Amino acid sequence: MSSITSRSTKAEILEAYHTLQDQRMTWGEAAALFASTARTVSVETVALVRDCYRLGTLSRQWISRIVDELSQPVIRSKA
Repeated sequence: MSSITSRSTKAEILEAYHTLQDQRMTWGEAAALFASTARTVSVETVALVRDCYRLGTLSRQWISRIVDELSQPVIRSKA
């Protein structure tokens, strides 16, 4: 079976799909696949949460700078 690329025809994709359907997966293979998928999802979820936290921190800093700038008096009198 050749790999599917962006230039694969519908017939090639359908043939590859049927080939995969015909393959039987053992319990051990399914468990290993599930464990690998769960591990990947876990790592990516942690990375997403960290990125969201960093985005929130950066946004708060930017907003704080904007608020500080806008809260300065517009006209300064010479005393």
